[in-house]
Amino acid sequence: VYAFWRDFENLPRFMRHLESVTVLDERRSRWTALAPAGRTVSWEAELTAEEENARIAWRALPGADVHNAGEVRFMPAPGG
Repeated sequence: VYAFWRDFENLPRFMRHLESVTVLDERRSRWTALAPAGRTVSWEAELTAEEENARIAWRALPGADVHNAGEVRFMPAPGG
């Protein structure tokens, strides 16, 4: 699951509000999301922390249409 998430271009496959994610380099990506009234918003984000198979954290760069930051953690599921 970590590898699927880490390829940010996969995210629009299950996040319906995302129109596209384009990887720019190892740390930065450009996101475009659907907004109300048929509009779209875009921003560039950068990784702020990464622990392979455990955690991915990010933040929007200055000038973003949508200011955001977040983190996702990956843990073994109960029962394997």
